[in-house]
Amino acid sequence: MKRILVVLLVLMIALCGCGKSNNEILNDTNDTNDMGDKNADYVSMQGLYMITYYSEGLAFAEYNDEQVCIDKEGKIIFRLSDEYDIDRTMEGFNNGIAVIEGFDQNNEHQRYFCRKDGTIIKPEDVGATKFAIAPSNDVHIIADMFKDGYILAYNIRYDDTGAVSVMEAGILSPEMEWIIPLSNSFYNTIAIYSELQVEYHCGYILVLENQYLNLKTGEESVDFGALYSADDIEYASDFWEGYPGNPCKVYDDRDGKIFNRKSALDLSQYGEINTSFQFTKGIAPVILGREPECKFSLLREDGTLCFEPVLINASEHQSYDETTGLYLISHKNDLGNLVLELFNTDGKVKNYTLDSSKYPNASAIVSDGVIVIYTYDADDSIEMKSELLTTDFTPLF
Repeated sequence: MKRILVVLLVLMIALCGCGKSNNEILNDTNDTNDMGDKNADYVSMQGLYMITYYSEGLAFAEYNDEQVCIDKEGKIIFRLSDEYDIDRTMEGFNNGIAVIEGFDQNNEHQRYFCRKDGTIIKPEDVGATKFAIAPSNDVHIIADMFKDGYILAYNIRYDDTGAVSVMEAGILSPEMEWIIPLSNSFYNTIAIYSELQVEYHCGYILVLENQYLNLKTGEESVDFGALYSADDIEYASDFWEGYPGNPCKVYDDRDGKIFNRKSALDLSQYGEINTSFQFTKGIAPVILGREPECKFSLLREDGTLCFEPVLINASEHQSYDETTGLYLISHKNDLGNLVLELFNTDGKVKNYTLDSSKYPNASAIVSDGVIVIYTYDADDSIEMKSELLTTDFTPLF
C-alpha cells in the first residue's frame, strides 16, 4: 500500500456539540442555499481551490477565503476555523480522520486530527502532549503510517523546576484507542529509531541493516528470517501488500522478482520495471523500460500483465486511484491541449481532451473516483482554479 500525489479544498454544515467530550466542534453554517454566499451550504466550481484530493467521500478546499470540507455533491460539511490549517501532505481523510495543523497555548506548532463531523482531536484528549505520527520527518513514512492507521503520540511533562518528569510514547489507532499504551519503555525504543535511517512497511518500522519494530505489539526483532533477508530488504522497492506472515510481497530491483517468503515470480521477461506504486487489491501499475520507449500496464500478483503494454512518455503525469482501480495518464498533444487517458484492468477505457484556451497550464489527478483538474498561471506558481469531473468526464456537481 503506498504512495502517490496531492492537494484540495472544503466547506461545512451545521454541527451541534453534545457536551460529552473535550473535543472541539467547528463553526456552524447558516441554512441558506445562496451559492457563492459566505454562509452557503454548497460550493460552486467558481472560485474553488482544492487543498486535498477526495478521500473517503470528502475533500478539503478553499472557498470564499475559508477552508471548508465538502462532499461529492459540493455540500459544505464543515468550515475549518482560522486557527487551523489542513496538512496538505496527508491527502485528506484516512480511516475517518484527517490531519490538521495549528499552534498550542505556548505558540508551538502542533498536529491535530479532525473527524468527518468536524470534531477536533487534540493530544490532551487522549492524555498525550504531542501527535508525532511517525518516528521520522520523512513525509512518505508519516503519510504511510497514517494511512495504515498507526499514530505515534508522546507524553512529555515537566515539574515545577522545568525538569522532565514524564517521558512516554505510544501508538494510537484512528479511533484514538491505544494500540501500544503510553510508557517510558516504548519512548526509549522510539527514541532509538528516531535517530536511525528507517523505512516503514505494513505496520513495521525497518532499520535496513538488521532490525525492525512491530507497531502492533511494540516487539523488536533482529532476525530477518522472520521478515526477509537483509539483502532483500536493502533492495526493496514499493511492491508491498499485507505484512510478514500474511504474506508480504516485495519487489527486488536487482533481478525483477516478487518475493512472498516462499516463492519468487520471475518478471525478467518484461525487462526493466519502474514504478512508484504498490500492490492494491492484487494489482500494481508498472512502467516498463526507459524513455523514449516506456510502456505502461497493470501487473497482477501472479506476474502477468492485465493488458498489452501501452507506449507512453515517462514524463507524462500519472496517478492511480486505489478506490476505483483506475489509472490516469495526462499529457499535452501537439496543439498544447491536455489529454486525459483513463485505464482499468482491461486497458484504456476513456480519453478526454481539455482545450488549452480554457485550461492553460493544467494538470490532473484521479482519486476516490473524482478527477481533479488544476489550472495555474503562466509561471506555474499560482493555482488559478480547480475543476472536478467524474470518471465519465462530466462535471462532479
